[in-house]
Amino acid sequence: MENEFDVLMESFPKRKLRDFIEPINKRNSHLQYGPELIEGVNNLGEFVPTKAQIENVDMRPYKLVEKGDFVYNPSRLSIGSLAYRRNGKKCIVSHLYVVFRIKPGFSNVLLSEFLLLYFRRNEFNRMVDYHNYGSQRAEFGFKDIGEFKIPLPPIEVQRAYVKAYQGLTTLIEQNESLVKELEKTAQACIVECREKWPMVEIRNFIKESNSRNTESLLTKEDIVGVSTEKNFISTKADTTTVSTEGYKIVEARFFVFVPDTSRRGDKMSLAFNSLNRRVLVTSIATVFEVFDLELLLPEYLFLQFKRPEFDRYARFNSWGSARETFTWEDMCRVKIPLPPIEVQRAIVALYTCAEEARKIAAEARELLKKACPAMVQSAAHYKVGAFR
Repeated sequence: MENEFDVLMESFPKRKLRDFIEPINKRNSHLQYGPELIEGVNNLGEFVPTKAQIENVDMRPYKLVEKGDFVYNPSRLSIGSLAYRRNGKKCIVSHLYVVFRIKPGFSNVLLSEFLLLYFRRNEFNRMVDYHNYGSQRAEFGFKDIGEFKIPLPPIEVQRAYVKAYQGLTTLIEQNESLVKELEKTAQACIVECREKWPMVEIRNFIKESNSRNTESLLTKEDIVGVSTEKNFISTKADTTTVSTEGYKIVEARFFVFVPDTSRRGDKMSLAFNSLNRRVLVTSIATVFEVFDLELLLPEYLFLQFKRPEFDRYARFNSWGSARETFTWEDMCRVKIPLPPIEVQRAIVALYTCAEEARKIAAEARELLKKACPAMVQSAAHYKVGAFR
């Protein structure tokens, strides 16, 4: 879809960006803004709290960013480190950053949000990378970005693009905010469970599964890996000449973990099969199921495994010399709070809603990356007054 956008834009006149933008160089000269207002820009084009060490740092050279300003890291522009300040909350950024905005009097010629949409395209990142220069660190300055030519469709066409873009960004922001609130509430419920309900070993509710693909009912396409982020991933193993008969079958709602905990960033590789289909995992992995579904929901148990406390527990209880392992017996000794099944269902429902919100936000982000078809269709059928 991005290529379709590029072809479409060729039909509109192009002007150099320098005709419409100006640098902003407001400094924190009087230290009127403190370290709590320092922000950076990540490769998703978002303002984030700074990761820099600011102790004993002179903040007077820091640049002020206000509503309507664009900000980018000149050494990371090619990977998308450019953000637009939509809200009225001021912040300050490193003096190394470039800050600019649309010139006064040009807001009816070029919309800031349309310009942001142009910057968000992968094609723009590739152009920056192609024209970049430098020795150890290539930097793309304000004069360089001003040399780029931008298509200038009529303002009503720009508004149509911006309207669709804003709809997607609002959808992302609302759902990501919802994810945080739901997960915060669910975690609070789990903490409360530890205070109200007994801690029990899970050995009384789980059993190991050693079902193999001996009849080759599943194929190499069903082989998956297990990540430390607690999900299935595409296998990294070379399965070209490998027989699948020795692989273990993971049924729906079964668990799998890799006993080896060495060199995994202090996290355990574990996953829960919520795919509603069977998958295959390496024979060195351990597969198990919850057999007493009236007392313990597998989904509730999985939430316990996803907590950072479990990773710390697993690493602390891993043993070995050259390779440390967390065995099946170690897993059986894990203790969890066991509330009534209806309480478990309520907590799981919170996380299910959070996962759905996260999925919606992720899908909306993918749409933004590809140039929304609605935008392309609106511009392709442009007629005078069509968007008023």
